Amino acid sequence: MLKKNLTKELPQEIKSSFQKTLAGSLNNMGYAYASKGESTLSFAYYQQSLKLDEEIGGKKGAAMLLNNIGVVYETQGNYF
Repeated sequence: MLKKNLTKELPQEIKSSFQKTLAGSLNNMGYAYASKGESTLSFAYYQQSLKLDEEIGGKKGAAMLLNNIGVVYETQGNYF
């Protein structure tokens, strides 16, 4: 909701910059919760961050987030 309202009227390059910053912040939140052992919350933040990175074509960020999500699965004992 916040992203939608803030980016509605902005030029595309500013939207992309905002989304990249927001994705990084969400990743940091996920890391903070993972460090506290809150795997469910960390997973939720990583998922939100991954969605934003995929929207802007951030392959490096998406790769990092997929790794972080894998670590959460490993911590939970969820192996594929």
